[in-house]
Parts: sequence; C-alpha cells; structure tokens
Amino acid sequence: TMGNMSSLYSVALLFNGLGGELPSSLFRLKKLNSIHLQQNFGKSWTLPSNVEDIDDTQLERLVLTSRFVGTIPSWIGNLKQLQTLVLTQNKFEGAIPEAIGDLSLLKHLNLMGNNLTDTIPSSLGKLDAMETLILGNNQ
Repeated sequence: TMGNMSSLYSVALLFNGLGGELPSSLFRLKKLNSIHLQQNFGKSWTLPSNVEDIDDTQLERLVLTSRFVGTIPSWIGNLKQLQTLVLTQNKFEGAIPEAIGDLSLLKHLNLMGNNLTDTIPSSLGKLDAMETLILGNNQ
C-alpha cells in the first residue's frame, strides 16, 4: 500500500481516470509534503472519514480538484503543517469544518466551486497567517 512508502515526499495524480477513497495511510506518511490530485475525469474520489495519528505529519500542500464528493472531514484540522488547502471544483457538501481554524500555518484556503452550505466558521478568524481566502461559488 502507499502507506508503506515511508520516504515518499510528493504525490501527484493528474489528468487520469482513477477514483475511489484516498487511503488514510497516505496522510500518516511522515515525510510527505504535498498531495495533488487534479483534473481527474474518471470515477469520483472521497476523503477517508477518519484519519488518526497525523499530528506529526509534514504535509504542507493538499490540492484536490474535480471529482471529489462527500463532506470535508474535520480531521483535516490535525494537519498542523498545512499551508495550502485547495479543494476547488468538487462536489463537497455540508459545512466548512470548524477544525480548519486550527491550521495556524495556513496561508492559502480555496474552497471555490463546491456545494458547501451553512455559515463561514468563526474559527477561520484565528488564521493569522492567511494570505488568500477564496470561498466563492458555493451554496
């Protein structure tokens, strides 16, 4: 499994027909710095509903565009090194998790083009490092 690739630094799955649930073990890789899944035109993708033991991950960039469905899970707030979170042009629905406000190093947040509803969480106001915030084209 991908979870056994202990030296993996970057994952990029671009312009393909793959799909399914991203393995939770991927988010536990200690040296992984970036995950990019973009412009996938095959099956839909989902994020795992629960991921544990990720407090010391080095993931700085999470870019997932097109073909993701479901909700944005609250465990994303445990990715403490995350600086860029881009979840655009998907079919994520529901509320923006309050836990995103725990990402103190987050500089770029782009959730444009989903089916997100509810209000903008007040916890986003805690993000002192924020440089870019894009939430347009949602419900």
